[in-house]
Amino acid sequence: MSAPASVSINGTLPTEFSIREETPVKVVYKFWLRRPNEDWLTFGPEVTDDDIADRWVILPPLPQGSQFAYWLAVAGHPHATWRVRLTIRQPGADGNAATWTESGTTGAGGEFTMPETVQLELD
Repeated sequence: MSAPASVSINGTLPTEFSIREETPVKVVYKFWLRRPNEDWLTFGPEVTDDDIADRWVILPPLPQGSQFAYWLAVAGHPHATWRVRLTIRQPGADGNAATWTESGTTGAGGEFTMPETVQLELD
């Protein structure tokens, strides 16, 4: 499942953004967040390859119209299938979660880089 176009959140609660590799690969990632009428805030870049989700908690407010964006680069064995899970959730809030995966196959050198940044709305 690819990234949703938008994710409904409660902009008055802390919001957790997480990433986890689901196959034995190393993932370099970068996350961005933009509140309306503000510049992009970068969190990351980071590297994950330990089977433990990296989590980032952004404190409110996150008003309607805020945006989240991400970029991934994957390294593993040549021609290997990879899968990465991304989640947006709000601890303690029912129904405020979105989880999706990015997946693909590494190249002959064991690498894959997203050609574009994925961007979605936080409603």
